[in-house]
Amino acid sequence: MKGGALNNKINLTKKDYQGNPSTLCKGCGHDSITQGLVNAMFELSIDPKDIIKLSGIGCSSKTPNYFLNQSFGFNSLHGRMAPLATGVNLSQPEAKLIGVSGDGDTASIGLGGFLHLVRRNIPIVYIIANNGVYGLTKGQFSATSHKDDKSKIKRVQPLPEMDMLFQALGAGCEFAARTFSGDNLQLKKILELAMNHNGTAVIDIISPCVIYGNHVGFSKSYTTTQEINSPLHEIDIIIDGEAVKESELSYKLTPLDDKDHDVSSLSSALNLLVSEKISDKLHTGLIYKNNTRSNFVGAYGFSTKDKFNLSEKDLRLSKNAFENFNSGAKIGPKI
Repeated sequence: MKGGALNNKINLTKKDYQGNPSTLCKGCGHDSITQGLVNAMFELSIDPKDIIKLSGIGCSSKTPNYFLNQSFGFNSLHGRMAPLATGVNLSQPEAKLIGVSGDGDTASIGLGGFLHLVRRNIPIVYIIANNGVYGLTKGQFSATSHKDDKSKIKRVQPLPEMDMLFQALGAGCEFAARTFSGDNLQLKKILELAMNHNGTAVIDIISPCVIYGNHVGFSKSYTTTQEINSPLHEIDIIIDGEAVKESELSYKLTPLDDKDHDVSSLSSALNLLVSEKISDKLHTGLIYKNNTRSNFVGAYGFSTKDKFNLSEKDLRLSKNAFENFNSGAKIGPKI
C-alpha cells in the first residue's frame, strides 16, 4: 500500500526495483548480485528512472534484465561495456550508470576499455561478476582463474591470475571493493556506498558458477571462497535526506580480528592486495576509497546538461568564439 511501512522515502515498494524472472542456473551467484542491487536501490530511495543499466556479453550481462525494469538498459558487444559507458556519460552526465560485466568480459577482451574508463573516472558502479570461467561457452578458464586451478574436466590453469582491483587502482580508481555473492549483507552495503561515489566505483564480486566452477580444486567455488574469505570490517551505513541525490551517505567501518585497514591509503590498499597472494586469503570489504579526482565531464569542462536537452544556442559557437577559432586562438570545450 502506497505510503505504508513497506514503501521507501520516494513511496516505492521493493517490487518497483525488480525485473524479469531470472533464467540463470539455479544457485548462480549472479542472482545474489541482482538481489543485492534491488535491496540497495530500495534502501537508498533511488528513482529507477534515473538509472541507466549497461552490460557486455556473458552470463553476467544477462543480469540487468533481472532488476530495475523501469530503467533503460543496453547490452553492448563482448568487452565493449566500458566504451559504451563513456559515451553514455558524455551524452547524459546527470544519469547514474550501473554496469554489470564478467571477468571474461572485463579482464580479457574488455581490459583496454576498462582501464581507460577507470583512468577517465567515468561515474559508474562497475560490477565485475567474477566466477573465473566462461560459463556461456562451457567453462574455459578466464584471466581471473588462479594458477593451478583445475577445471571440471581436470585441465590445469598454467597462468597466474589477474587481480582486477589491482588493475583498477593502477589506473587511478578511487573506489575499489571486493565482496562475495554469498555475503548478502556486505554486498548490499558496498553497493550502497558505491552508488554515492561520484566517479568510477569498481566492485569485484566473487560469484561462483554452479555448473563449471563449483568443484574441488577451483579457487572461486562456494566452498573455497567461504574457507578463504576474510572480511576486513563491518560496514555501518547512515542515510540522511529524502533520497540519495539530496543526501550525503556516511559510513563507519568497524575492523574485524584486528584488521585495522586504512581505506583512504592507496599504499595500504595495494599492500593488502599483494599480501593476498602470500596468505592465500580473500580480503572482502571496502579496499580503497578517496575523493581527490574530478570525474570525466568535470575534468574536461564539458557541459553537465544532458545533450538531448541542449538548445540551438547551446550548440552554436558565439561570434567571438567563432572568430577566435578562425584566428587559431584556443577555446575551451563547450559541450
